[in-house]
Amino acid sequence: MPSLYERITSLRDRLRHPRANRPGDSDCLRSLCDHTKLLRAKRKNTGLPWDFADKKINIVSGKAKYQINDERFGAPLAVLTIDDSDPGHFQRLIPFFSPQNLAWHWGLPNDIGTSAYDWDASHSAQRVAFYWSNGVPYLEFQPLPKANAAYLLRFVVGDSVDAMSLSDPLNLGEVGDTLAEIRAAISLLGFSDWVDDRSENTERRKELGTTLNWEEQMFDQQFTADALIHTGSTIGQLWSPEEDY
Repeated sequence: MPSLYERITSLRDRLRHPRANRPGDSDCLRSLCDHTKLLRAKRKNTGLPWDFADKKINIVSGKAKYQINDERFGAPLAVLTIDDSDPGHFQRLIPFFSPQNLAWHWGLPNDIGTSAYDWDASHSAQRVAFYWSNGVPYLEFQPLPKANAAYLLRFVVGDSVDAMSLSDPLNLGEVGDTLAEIRAAISLLGFSDWVDDRSENTERRKELGTTLNWEEQMFDQQFTADALIHTGSTIGQLWSPEEDY
């Protein structure tokens, strides 16, 4: 799969090989990154977590608030109890509360620190809240932990583009990768020159704009259908078994 940097060559091909610095490499990279962000956001906004990750949160007795030290963090999906030392661990889901409602209808001392589940005395969390402070994400448990334990944080990956290296692929799928490239080419038409004659450059931009806009519409239609296939209307019919209710 082509890397982010390798797609510059393909992008120039779509622009019919303009002059070396019209557009320059930095222009191409910026445009590719911008349109990759937009397409990733479009997929996330379907409501289906297309790109998610896990992080272990190790908690200690007497501390309820923890910084989420992962630059990929976007939005939380779930917090689960885990115990690598116990294959028979009963995993449970910790309910989410907004920060202002963490103590709503609590009715117990905050330092009670014991689980309501007899089989899991170490995982005392009954609630968890997420918030950002000074641009840094945190999670906070209720009640105050009274024993060391581990929880699994599952989250939607946020703006991973800024964390990409030049050797990373776009990872938008066979349609999405090409769509990002086409949109970047459209954005760069105004930056592109081929010859010294200004009128000839203007005419070439018009010709390319017509073709690239036509391709963008076709690829965008399929990308949208792919993104919505499990969450909304598509261009076809997704098979599902008959239900009796």
